Amino acid sequence: MAKKPEKNVGAPPWMVTFADLMALLLTMFVLLLSFSTMDVDRYKKIAGAMSESFGLSALTRLSGMIEVEGFFTGKHIKQVAPKAAISIDLPDVIGETPMENEALEALPDEMSEDQMADEAIQENLRRVLASELEGKQISIEESGDQTIITFTDEIAFPAGSERLAETFLPTMDKLISVLAEAEGQIIVAGHTDDRPISTARFRSNWDLSTARAVSVVHQILKSGKIAPERVTAQGYADSRPLVANDSPENRALNRRVEISIRKR
Repeated sequence: MAKKPEKNVGAPPWMVTFADLMALLLTMFVLLLSFSTMDVDRYKKIAGAMSESFGLSALTRLSGMIEVEGFFTGKHIKQVAPKAAISIDLPDVIGETPMENEALEALPDEMSEDQMADEAIQENLRRVLASELEGKQISIEESGDQTIITFTDEIAFPAGSERLAETFLPTMDKLISVLAEAEGQIIVAGHTDDRPISTARFRSNWDLSTARAVSVVHQILKSGKIAPERVTAQGYADSRPLVANDSPENRALNRRVEISIRKR
């Protein structure tokens, strides 16, 4: 009996053609790549833009800070950005510089110096006006950034007049000696009660209160110890009473002149 011819075992014919095609395509891509030029700077810019868009640069900037109750501190933590990022220790407060540190450290000293100056002014006033304070003719108080000296019209002016009483001039001299040593603006404000006034000299309490403030300013400047640009005169009539104008005693308290020393 004749034997059947054996079949050839191997890849199908189309496989050879496919392999040749793949080899040719690979060769073509290699040649194209070898002919092209690489723009390194351009690729760096593209890579940087991509990193920033994914938030990596923000992580880099914040990598040296820890947020505690809304404030960033300078505690150092490990970098969470790529290897190219650099870990930096930041100051205790964002934006804090040595110059700002010095300013902050000097602030309490400046405040204490201002407070000491205010206390010195008040101490001098209480010393030179001891008798007037004891007789409750004058009062001294601190209000915010100013020291206020208040005296009633009964000791400073004749009734219905803006002229300083001769008996009050020695007290004014004492006041002026302290004002000359103090720093800041000097504001003289006149006040009246609510009883209307209308005379040939004063049309209303506005005229009277302003005229009395001006008389005090003139006496201050007459001494020659205080520069005119430091002094201001104001008149408020009955618009700013200390107490209700419901009795003779209260009206007497509201008829007054206030000298304020403003340091700031």
